[in-house]
Amino acid sequence: MSAEETSHDGPSVVHRPRQSTWRAVPMNEALAFVEKADVMKCVKYIPVAAARGNSPIHSIPSLYLFQMSAEETSHDGPSVVHRPRQSTWRAVPMNEALAFVEKADVMKCVKYIPVAAARVGQVLAERIVAKENVPLVRTSIKDGYAVLASDSPGERKVVGSSTAGAPFTGNMSSGECVRVSTGAAVPDGADAVVMIENTTLIKHDGVEELIVSVNASVKPGQDIRMPGSDVRKGDLLLDVGCVLGSAEIGILAGSGKRSVLMYRRPKVCVLSTGNELAECTADEIPLGHIRDTNRPQLIALFSSLGFKAIDAGIAVDRSDLNVISAKKVMRNCYRRECLVEAIRVSLQYAHVLVTSGGVSMGEKDLLKDVLVNDFGFEIHFGRVWMKPGLPTTFATGEIDGDKKFVLALPGNPVSSWVTAQLFAVPLLKKAAGHLRIFQQEIKVQLAEDINLDARPEYRRAWLQHGGNLPVAISTGNQISSRLMSLSGATVLLRIPSKTDVCPKLKAGEGVEELIVSVNASVKPGQDIRMPGSDVRKGDLLLDVGCVLGSAEIGILAGSGKRSVLMYRRPKVCVLSTGNELAECTADEIPLGHIRDTNRPQLIALFSSLGFKAIDAGIAVDRSDLNVISAKKIMRNCYRRECLVEAIRVSLQYAHVLVTSGGVSMGEKDLLKDVLVNDFGFEVITRSSFF
Repeated sequence: MSAEETSHDGPSVVHRPRQSTWRAVPMNEALAFVEKADVMKCVKYIPVAAARGNSPIHSIPSLYLFQMSAEETSHDGPSVVHRPRQSTWRAVPMNEALAFVEKADVMKCVKYIPVAAARVGQVLAERIVAKENVPLVRTSIKDGYAVLASDSPGERKVVGSSTAGAPFTGNMSSGECVRVSTGAAVPDGADAVVMIENTTLIKHDGVEELIVSVNASVKPGQDIRMPGSDVRKGDLLLDVGCVLGSAEIGILAGSGKRSVLMYRRPKVCVLSTGNELAECTADEIPLGHIRDTNRPQLIALFSSLGFKAIDAGIAVDRSDLNVISAKKVMRNCYRRECLVEAIRVSLQYAHVLVTSGGVSMGEKDLLKDVLVNDFGFEIHFGRVWMKPGLPTTFATGEIDGDKKFVLALPGNPVSSWVTAQLFAVPLLKKAAGHLRIFQQEIKVQLAEDINLDARPEYRRAWLQHGGNLPVAISTGNQISSRLMSLSGATVLLRIPSKTDVCPKLKAGEGVEELIVSVNASVKPGQDIRMPGSDVRKGDLLLDVGCVLGSAEIGILAGSGKRSVLMYRRPKVCVLSTGNELAECTADEIPLGHIRDTNRPQLIALFSSLGFKAIDAGIAVDRSDLNVISAKKIMRNCYRRECLVEAIRVSLQYAHVLVTSGGVSMGEKDLLKDVLVNDFGFEVITRSSFF
């Protein structure tokens, strides 16, 4: 722009209101407008296998699926007549099993990434120290006038203005004042700011304010942020091991760093074992087979936490299903070689392998034997004294000099999910650089009586508000095969084993650790799952509006559907406004400017919740910064047209636009006026007391 083109685009400062014309609505009224907003909901069909968290899912080629003839299917497991009737593995206490995970020597890898690419859930591998004071100069907290506190209330001569990004460079003396906006530099000679609401315009020339009356006394330092009052140069902003949330990404954006050292997110291969397993997307499954729900469920769990989950498939040979009538072939089509090759290939892709199935007492449960005798791994525990999840196994070893970790989880869906939460997630968090790897514990009270079991139990539950403590509501029948007990579960109740003194916990009892019990006597039907005992045909599995977690994805995988109708995740544009803003990655910023931390912070927040966040940039015209000494141009280099165009383009990409800045009482706060007069929008919530 030329100087002639920079006409003033905002309301004349002499005619601007001294009080806001917008009613400050109560918080509940503001939230009611949001709740009633008629937002457009879009739906689309997606494959069930594509129902995932925010992280990409990878898969590896099924190199381990051999082509075998019926004659080649020799029996690879121990003879059923010689197999042990009791497990040879000691059931270790839970604290001992968790100690093995906590002490695991997992490899932590680091890499430098651009600050702009930092995402929620990543972990810092370096200390972030402030490069500069925040603010750099004395800054106004309010829209108003910079004054001398020693001057009594009365008239003041207006000698200039200081807006964010365009500081006043002249001198101010007693009896004078400088108009300032929020975030603007306070000029030399002033030691306080009086807000505009406490002033009256006395004289003007039609364009500029000449004299205002200050109607209230102020104290030295009032409404002024001193240099370094928020952050001092050299302050520790974020430490090693900090898990980034959207707020931390905002702090990182304001640190002045262009790149940062992060721990790499570990890769984890997820492998299902068992000849009875069918892909969850199959239209029909043979008699005696079940849909593989564990793999989609575990992949969704790990992906939702930011880990790189790799789909390793099902370790099973299907080439001889045309001879399934032959009993011997059926019994042996799940070959040892298939399992060995599946593990070998999986561990080429990741340092951590999580399997489900093959660790119990069945004649085809070869996993522990394979880990020891085919890979030379050390099994740290082969059973854990817990419920569900007794056969959980943890093994470590080396392949070509690289340390590898295998967590073998039970095949029952609930057992698999619970043990993944308790063992696999902490192991992966440790590899990702987390300092706190185990779940946070809280105290709750029970909604119902619970009989205690010989083994400590982890019950699935959800919480509702109670009195002094949240109330834990059970998700229903807790049998380990009943996947529906995971739906809606937000907590695992840690229930210790029963004692002679305490065989039961009573409803309303507040406890740190919660407990369950099982009747040890044999009853008709014990240990037999009757048809429909978990789910009956026609049962409602998931309802419209259900938010998918890893457990719900497991339920979806077992539903038999190949595709499902989902609401589309909305797009949201994020736009910053203000001529004082500089990109957060800039090496240096001009005096009176600040780094834009709001935009990266909001983008990270929306993205972490699964919404499609679009970076709309900063609505500011920078073409005339070479003539910033011209007072008129400085005041108008933040043009109305820039803001209008930024909003117009943003709303072409998304139905929702979130802006920051430009809504207060400053002379450049044009956003509300632009929305009403340039777009014909209705401003509903106005402003609110927060």
